[in-house]
Amino acid sequence: MDSLKINKVQLRNLQIEDYEQLAQSFTRVYTDGSDVFWTHKQIEKLIRIFPEGQIVTVVDEKIVGCALSIIVNYDDVKNDHTYAQVTGKETFNTHNPKGNILYGIEVFIHPQYRGLRLARRMYEYRKELCETLNLKAIMFGGRIPNYYKYSDQLRPKEYIDKVKQKEIFDPVLTFQLSNDFHVRKVMRNYLPNDEESRHYACLLQWDNIYYQEPTEEYIAPKTTVRVGLVQWQMRSYQTLDDLFEQLNKAQLQLQSDKYSRLVVYLNLPEESDETMDFLDTMHALIAKYYSSDTYIVGNSTNVKDLSSSFGEDNMLISVLSALFVVIILLFTFKSAGLPVLLIVVIQGSIWINFSVPTIQHESLYFLGYLIVNSIQMGANIDYAIVISSHYSDLKKEMRPKEAIIAALNEAFPTIFTSGTILAVAGALIGVMTTNPVIAAIGTCLGRGTVISIVLVMAVLPQILLIGDTIVERTSFDVKVPVDLSRVNRTASGNMRVSGRVRGYVNGVIDAEIKGTLNGTLNASVTSGTTIEPTKPDFYLPESKEQAAAEWAENYTEGEEV
Repeated sequence: MDSLKINKVQLRNLQIEDYEQLAQSFTRVYTDGSDVFWTHKQIEKLIRIFPEGQIVTVVDEKIVGCALSIIVNYDDVKNDHTYAQVTGKETFNTHNPKGNILYGIEVFIHPQYRGLRLARRMYEYRKELCETLNLKAIMFGGRIPNYYKYSDQLRPKEYIDKVKQKEIFDPVLTFQLSNDFHVRKVMRNYLPNDEESRHYACLLQWDNIYYQEPTEEYIAPKTTVRVGLVQWQMRSYQTLDDLFEQLNKAQLQLQSDKYSRLVVYLNLPEESDETMDFLDTMHALIAKYYSSDTYIVGNSTNVKDLSSSFGEDNMLISVLSALFVVIILLFTFKSAGLPVLLIVVIQGSIWINFSVPTIQHESLYFLGYLIVNSIQMGANIDYAIVISSHYSDLKKEMRPKEAIIAALNEAFPTIFTSGTILAVAGALIGVMTTNPVIAAIGTCLGRGTVISIVLVMAVLPQILLIGDTIVERTSFDVKVPVDLSRVNRTASGNMRVSGRVRGYVNGVIDAEIKGTLNGTLNASVTSGTTIEPTKPDFYLPESKEQAAAEWAENYTEGEEV
């Protein structure tokens, strides 16, 4: 014992998390070899019904002792009883919060830590608890484990007297007598398996000298309720009848035959972890005193209900939104790779935006998150489509690097103008409004728009250039059947063709489907296709003879040829 070094001793309430460590060192060993352990369920119930009465001694972060107790009525334990009776066969159904006796059901110190006055500390705590709760006394059944050595010579009364006179040492009784407990009576068969005590036990008692008998004053039930109404900077009442009418309306709102209503004002933010914890406390208090047909309503309750399902719903909405965006972009650009590149920029700007409050340790209102998330995603998609569309069209005539530069030049005025308006509007809302939720929405919207503009103008072009090979290899064509009417047209010269053309073209054409054609056109065209000459219209004759005949037919005398 002398070599045992102790740095810190702590006395605290028992927690259910302590059970595993407690079970390793806690055992009650009797001469018959039986080991009795408190079960997890028993410890959990004791903590639930009477947490103040369950304590542990912790030495250097190790639990080395515990003391368990319940509250009972004095009349139930002042005479003979057994351990099973006082504990309800260790179910603790006998615990009565309105009782007047603190009854000890267990005190244990690890064998390696005995002799250090640790048990005395727990008894001092019990005495303070007894005084704090205004209980009459502390009582328990104390073993006399050395009595078996003298049972053939002494009766229990004689043995107890010799222990009092310090002629015999008993590890339990000697300690309790020195701790201001006195023997009230001797009980038989208190612990049936206690062979060392020969089935005897001393009913020990410590009296609380500060105990006050509770007074039973008659309080007449209230049949009326006084309702007060205070108004500040509101309309004044002209007569008392107007005031009484308003009071009656207030009373009807608070109580009726079908419900009772309580109005609670909290000195807490509408949305915070502390507010959510207090709502849980309110639910627990209401469930303790009222039936299940109770409700808590208000803005904070709505926020809590919505936030409880926010994680799962937000994940589902985010995945579905990204999926729909990819599908739309897939058929817009006819490429499987380009939507993936765009969605990286779109989602990346949103993630960066909402990581800022986390880094700055600021609160983020999840309703504001949903609103800003939707607006920022829509703006990002718009900006990304503008640049990607220009780039896809210009890439047909230029090299990729030149095409992306030209696309940025064409898209910059549109994106910068729209984005600046949205960013400035959001920033002004965040600065000027006094509502914290609206201010957070404005701040996030302004910041998110700036992030979107930077990523779309600076990062997206690089991604498009790097991923150009992926975009080209994942491109596809959607074949749409075309019903061509067999209308043959023949023309030559410099002309503009708009529509679907099938046939033989001899010359230079400046388009894939529509453009400028310089040459001979002999093809089948769809109905509605237009051919507009860029120079005065003329047709190429089939032969020289036909040309001479047409000239002779249209020739007017005196006309210059």
